[in-house]
Amino acid sequence: MNAKGFIYPLTILLSLLFCAVLFQQIAAYATAKQFVEQQEKHLELQSLLQIGIAEFQKERSEPVEGEIYTFSYPSGTVTLEVREKAEDFSTISVLARLKSGEQRQASFQYRWPDAVVEGYQEV
Repeated sequence: MNAKGFIYPLTILLSLLFCAVLFQQIAAYATAKQFVEQQEKHLELQSLLQIGIAEFQKERSEPVEGEIYTFSYPSGTVTLEVREKAEDFSTISVLARLKSGEQRQASFQYRWPDAVVEGYQEV
């Protein structure tokens, strides 16, 4: 019986199979980790947008077309610009930027007398 010649190739085959599964799991872990990091940045940007808009609503200043409001936070900055001004409405453009460089834009209609945000859209 030639058992010595049968065990060695089987051992190599099982080792290669184990390595292939291990590398596939490492790649899946790296992809999942990258997805979580992107989600975290997305949530931080969303939070910055919401906080910036809420702080803008507290300002209650007289609207001027082209006026820029900038709010700084530990994780980044939010810049709001009054684009168009009608009687009681304005179109406001918002840019949230993290310190790491990621950014997100949005715009909305703002009713000045009531300080109400309408028609919020992310770009």
